[in-house]
Amino acid sequence: MLRTTLIIAVVLSICLAVQCFTLRSYVKQASSISSTSLFAHHPQKKIIKRKMDRRPKKHRESDITRSNVNLNKCITKFASSLPEYTIISAEEYMKVREQALKFWEDGDSAAEWLEITEEDMVATFSENREPVPGVQKRPNLVKSGSC
Repeated sequence: MLRTTLIIAVVLSICLAVQCFTLRSYVKQASSISSTSLFAHHPQKKIIKRKMDRRPKKHRESDITRSNVNLNKCITKFASSLPEYTIISAEEYMKVREQALKFWEDGDSAAEWLEITEEDMVATFSENREPVPGVQKRPNLVKSGSC
């Protein structure tokens, strides 16, 4: 009986020693692996690669070989074009510029002056706005270093 107990104790101690040795070697291997690895099962693309991968591709022939639809066209040839985009000569430009500078300096003499009355000085709102009853309290702001 004593002999059997001694054999069981020796076998258990050998198993514990082997198990401890394998555990130490595993910890040693884990510590040698880079700490920046993520061990991800499904690694994702970074933002630029993802955007380039998901951007619209040119698959159609009309997308690949596009033609300029505005080629040899001038938007000033249309009667309904905006005056900002009409082409004028240098002489016309100088006339318009002088008129604009004169208006900027002197204003329009033909326009009537607006009289400002007391009613214009009082603020009127579209709805009734009553002041908040009591004194408004300041909000509790977090001070630096208090968190």
